[in-house]
Amino acid sequence: MVDMMVLQFPYQRFRIRDQDAPKPTFKLSFGPPINSCVLDGPAHISQATYPKYTQVVVLNRDRVYHQGDVLTVMVVARDRNRRKKTYGGDFFRARLVSSDRSSQASSAGHVTDYCNGIYTVQFSLYWAGNVSVSTEGICLQQSQAVWYKPQHFDTYLQCFSSLQFLHFLLLSVYLIMFFDSACTDFFCTTISSSNKTLQRNVLVLPAMWLFIHNFYSFTPVVLYQIKIQLVHPSEGVKVLQRVREVPNKRVFHCTFVNAKSHHKRQCFSSPTPRLSPQRQCDFSKPEVNGTWICQKPDKLPCSAISRCRWDSGKSWAKALRLASKEEKKLLQKPYLEMELELDPKEPIHVLEAELPTPQHLPACTWDKSAALGHWSGKVWKSSVCNVRVFGKEDIRRCLANKTVYFQGDSTIRQWSQRLQKVVPLKYDSSTMDFTALYGGDNSQWNISVRFQFQHFPLQGSAWPIFSTRPYIAETLDAEPGGPNTVIVVSLWAHFTAEPLEMIRSKLYAVRGAIHRLKRRAPGTRVFVRTGTTRNHDGGKIAFYLLGSDWLAYQITEVIREMFRADPDVVVLDTWDMSVCQPGKDNMHPDQTMVDSQLNTLFSHICPK
Repeated sequence: MVDMMVLQFPYQRFRIRDQDAPKPTFKLSFGPPINSCVLDGPAHISQATYPKYTQVVVLNRDRVYHQGDVLTVMVVARDRNRRKKTYGGDFFRARLVSSDRSSQASSAGHVTDYCNGIYTVQFSLYWAGNVSVSTEGICLQQSQAVWYKPQHFDTYLQCFSSLQFLHFLLLSVYLIMFFDSACTDFFCTTISSSNKTLQRNVLVLPAMWLFIHNFYSFTPVVLYQIKIQLVHPSEGVKVLQRVREVPNKRVFHCTFVNAKSHHKRQCFSSPTPRLSPQRQCDFSKPEVNGTWICQKPDKLPCSAISRCRWDSGKSWAKALRLASKEEKKLLQKPYLEMELELDPKEPIHVLEAELPTPQHLPACTWDKSAALGHWSGKVWKSSVCNVRVFGKEDIRRCLANKTVYFQGDSTIRQWSQRLQKVVPLKYDSSTMDFTALYGGDNSQWNISVRFQFQHFPLQGSAWPIFSTRPYIAETLDAEPGGPNTVIVVSLWAHFTAEPLEMIRSKLYAVRGAIHRLKRRAPGTRVFVRTGTTRNHDGGKIAFYLLGSDWLAYQITEVIREMFRADPDVVVLDTWDMSVCQPGKDNMHPDQTMVDSQLNTLFSHICPK
C-alpha cells in the first residue's frame, strides 16, 4: 500500500482529513526499488509512457469531501505495450477547472513522483460543488424549482434522463400543435438538445412552467473537471536534460565597428575550446559569474564591439542536430502534451466546509508566499496570504514616493509597461535615460518606474547595444537602495536553452549582490519572480528542445531552492498561477495574468 504524501498548506485554512478517510479497496503492485526517478541508461520509445494506456484513478472517491479538503488522484504510467513502468520522471500538468466558463474558476494540482511509475496528484478543493472526472458542461441536480432561460436548454437537456427528455419533448409537441397560432415573438423560444433540434417557436405557457416545477425541479451545479496532461514522458525528459547540458547551442553574433569598417563575429555564452586565447575577445566578468566570448575581428580591437543578436534560424537548426530521429519522436504526438483519460464514474460531491473559514488571511511577507491558491473569475486568490485586488487609485497610493526597478527579461518588462498605462507614467526622452522607456514618472504621486534588460545571452530579433546590457548583479551593486526603493528581478526566460549550472551561478551572483545591498540599505525591498508556462509555437521540435515548460520549471525549482529561506528576498512564485490560468499559455501572458501577478507584488509592498 502506498503511503500517500499529503500536501501541507502553510496556513490552517485547509484541514487535511486523510486520517478519517477510508483506505483504498485495491492493492498496488510495486516493482523493485530504484535509485533514480529517470531511467539510468538508454531509453527506447517502446518504454515511453503511453497516454492512452496510462491509468488515472481517484483515491477514496466514496468518502465525504468538504470544501478545504484535498482530493488525491493516482496515476499509473504504462508503456504502449500496457506494461507498468518501474521508474518515474514523467512531467505532468494537472488542473482542476470549472466547466462553467463564466466563473473561470481553476486551480493547479501538485504531483508527487514515487520513482516507480506511480504518481499521486493532489487537488485542493477550494469550492463546494461536484468534481467530474469525465463529463464536460453544466449538469443539474434536484433542488428548489427554478425556471431557466431558454437559450441554455441545449446545455441543461444533456443531463436529463431519457424519460425526462421524452416527457419534455411530448409536452413541447403538444404546445406546438395547440398553441402555434397564438405564438408571438415575446413569448416564443427555441428548444434544442444535443441530439435533436426543434426549430419551431413554442409558446411558453404557465402549464409548461408548472410541469417542470412539479416534476423536474432543478438547479444548476457547476462541475469542476480534473485535467491531467502528460507534457513529456520521462524518456522525453531525458532527451531535454541531455540537450540542455550542451553548451553554446544557440548562435549569437556581435558587430565590431569603427569609422571605416564593420565586422560581424560569432559569440558564445560559455567558454569554447575551438577558439585560442589569441583569437578571442573575452568580455566575461568572473565577479558576477558572467561569460561572453566573441571571435576577435582581424582589423579591429575588442573595444569596437557595438551590437549583438541571436540568430534564430541557425539556433533552431543546431538544436535539431542534437537529437536523433528516435529521440525526436518523443517530442511529438502521442508523447507530447496529451490529456490522460480519467476513470468515468459518478461525480464527487464536495460539501460546504464543516468549520467556518477564517475571514482574514495573514499579510503577505517574505515567508508567506502567494504561490498557492486558485483563480476565481479573473482574479488570483491566494490561500496563504491576503492578496488584495488593487485598482488604479490603490496602486498610486501604494507606490507613492517610491522608485520601482524592474530588472531582467521581457516578462518583467510587461509589468513595467502595465504600470506605464495604469498609473499612468510619462517618459521624457530629453530628461530621462533609456531605462525609463518602458516606465517613466508620475509627478503628482512622485512615482518612478524603470526597466533594465539583463546582459546577454538574449533571444530576440533586435540588435541591442552591447554596452547598455549590464549584469543584474552589477546594477544591484550600484544601487543605493532605501526604504522607498523596490527592486524586482526576473531571470529565467532567456536561460531555458542553457545548462542549468549557468542560471544557478548567475543567481548566486545576484543573491550575493542582494545581501550587499541589504547591508547598505536594510529598508530596500527586493523580489525575485519565477517563470511561467509559455506558448509552444505550433509544436516545433526545436522549440521544445530549447524552450519546453520542463526546462522553465527546472529554473523555477532553482529559484525556489535558492531564495525561499532567504529573509532578504521575497519570491514571487507565479508558476501555479500560470498552470491553471484562464487565458492561453504565453511567455507574455494576457492582462488578466499580469494584473494578478502585480496584485501579489503590491500585496507584499502594501499589505494593509
